[in-house]
Amino acid sequence: MEHHRNASAEPDTGSQVELLVPDHHFEALIVSPGGDILIVGWIDDATNPLRMIHVRGRGWRISVPGDQMLRVRRHDVEAEFPSGRHHPFGFSALGSGPAGAMSAGACEIDIKLSNGLGWTRAGTASAASDEALRDTALSYLAGAAFFGNKQVETMVQLDGGAGNAMIKLNMRIVARTVRNPYVERIASPRSRYRGTMVVCIYGKAEFLMLQNALFAGGKGMDDYEMIFVCNSPELAETLLREARLAHRLYGIDQSVVLLSGNAGFGAANNVAAAIARSGQVIAVNPDVFPRDSDWAAKHTAILDSRPAAETALFGVPLYYEDGSLMHGGMYYEFDRCVSPREQGFLARDVIRVEHFGKGAPSAAQDMTRPRPGHDPPPPGARRHRRVYLGPCGLVCLARRFRRELHLRLLRGRRHVPEKCCHRRRTLDA
Repeated sequence: MEHHRNASAEPDTGSQVELLVPDHHFEALIVSPGGDILIVGWIDDATNPLRMIHVRGRGWRISVPGDQMLRVRRHDVEAEFPSGRHHPFGFSALGSGPAGAMSAGACEIDIKLSNGLGWTRAGTASAASDEALRDTALSYLAGAAFFGNKQVETMVQLDGGAGNAMIKLNMRIVARTVRNPYVERIASPRSRYRGTMVVCIYGKAEFLMLQNALFAGGKGMDDYEMIFVCNSPELAETLLREARLAHRLYGIDQSVVLLSGNAGFGAANNVAAAIARSGQVIAVNPDVFPRDSDWAAKHTAILDSRPAAETALFGVPLYYEDGSLMHGGMYYEFDRCVSPREQGFLARDVIRVEHFGKGAPSAAQDMTRPRPGHDPPPPGARRHRRVYLGPCGLVCLARRFRRELHLRLLRGRRHVPEKCCHRRRTLDA
């Protein structure tokens, strides 16, 4: 697109008086079938902030307010101004319109500034899939530069409205991806189990056969089924073939759920949980293997002996292949981060996940003890949410479910230790 410098334009009032238009450049206009548009460029609006961008195509129009745009630092643009001004020239705008109405080709761009100055210029929109547009927007954000602390400034930008636009776009993509899954059940004619192991597969099909081989034959395993949900459509036929062969070889009842795209870990697990034939869902990473052959019997014994409130949600410790503890539970910790501003500092709390006992010897029993939600955090932890996660966060959680997995259910539940490991790590009840 053409780089406009010191052009003239008409004000909104319709006056023919020429006003100086700030230097600006539109680098990309991308539209998708779902009705979304991504606008990327830069503008010298330090003295007169950008208020609105309207894009008009054949039969469609999208508007993005200035406070919903990402504003980023552009070193290349700064180099064009010898004064070295401290200003976020770059912008990225994500807007949405009617699905199916968007089309690539010639369009008109209306730019409005806060003082009422406005002008129109020609542009050309290119087409991309909804997924490609989302990934491009996220890549732009990941590579963006800011003045000050990048973590803090990124959160500020997302809080301004750009974050909601990205979330809405991703939710539409995910909803479409999980709408019509293909499900194939490879199992004996049994209607109920004590537990359902849900494994989300992405990129590597070989874990299906490996987990079947290592989980099979253990005491109590006949009371459990496995569901492999696939976020990689290109692995569909391979997974179906491997699951049929694994069932013949190892006898584990299992199902394969195929999705039309990558719905993400949480959404994929929800699809699998909806077809589970038990009241206990055990979410497991594909690289988690049993340490003890009787882990299933131990798990069932916990369900039978513990109050329902304690077994509604619990996690298990993980171990590395050398026997050391990967961690015996997780908790949230808050960091106070600051970003320097001309008028002082901007402070924000950043949430991070910490682990109990990471790297400790397997005999360190204090690191694998039960940790109910009201336990205090380890020494030195400033404050925390009253919640503990199982070894892989949401990966190794088990709960008596209500047909969905919800992160909010973590609050106030109990963490009952079972031994488990991970890739080279393991699970033993």
